[in-house]
Amino acid sequence: MSQPKDDAQKQYSPSALVALLKRALCADGDELKHILTEPCAEVLHAALKNISLTEEHLLHLLHRHDISSDLLRAITKHKLCQNHRIAMATVKHPALSPALAKQLLQQLHLFELLNLCTLPGQTADLKAAAEHSIIQRLPTEPLGNKITMARRSHAPLLLSLIKEGQPQIIDASLDNPHLTESILFQFLTMGNSSAQTISAIARHPRWQKRRNLQLAIDIKKHFSMGSLVVMIITCILFIAAVISKGFTHDILLESAVFLVSVKLIMMSYKNIDETNSMHSKLDKIYQKLNELEVYRAEAGITEKK
Repeated sequence: MSQPKDDAQKQYSPSALVALLKRALCADGDELKHILTEPCAEVLHAALKNISLTEEHLLHLLHRHDISSDLLRAITKHKLCQNHRIAMATVKHPALSPALAKQLLQQLHLFELLNLCTLPGQTADLKAAAEHSIIQRLPTEPLGNKITMARRSHAPLLLSLIKEGQPQIIDASLDNPHLTESILFQFLTMGNSSAQTISAIARHPRWQKRRNLQLAIDIKKHFSMGSLVVMIITCILFIAAVISKGFTHDILLESAVFLVSVKLIMMSYKNIDETNSMHSKLDKIYQKLNELEVYRAEAGITEKK
């Protein structure tokens, strides 16, 4: 990597190079901007130490695609790189190493990272790094940010957002053009999908006629994940018992019968839970009706006959 630097230095005599380095350290305004177009890396490194260097100077330098990774490393250590415009321009530079990119991504705001993922022209590695950084931040982000991201994100981020199972996020994502049937199918087969989110998917015009999703919704309505696991294991044990003999046959058969009993207990518990929930809702309705009757009596309202 030192060969281009040596070639650039050969363009100058020793005295001319010294004079140029002094100008790089002391110049300001348009003169400094002109120096930042020099091919010599040593001159550019000297210009970074110039106290007159501004944000606009650095942005002008970062527009060059011929600067080295060493110079980019020096830019990341400059105090001006704390500025988000500089950090964003540095991250987008094709010569930036993955390690430095990962470091700079931590300085960017959430929606700056999202722009890196969604805007065209970014490298696949940079998009993947930005997506990883966003996913790491998601648990601590407020709900409003997540809802906005659900409307704008691409598939990898959508899956992470939807997995949280929050109804507001699901509602916001259903109209996202990047949302795919496979993402929704994965969500529906997970344990954190609720009746509210399932209903939202089932009623949405874009998704209500998808056969695979309707199948997953029907299964979700009638079978919980625990029930499906018990049923699958029970079937496997019964099949194994049929093809086996002797003591193994008896053990497998008894195990399958035991799981059937477990399933019956689970169904009984679920029925009790649903009954209690129904009674609770009826009690609330009865309470509201009593409150309404009291209000009508106090207000002197009589029913028309």
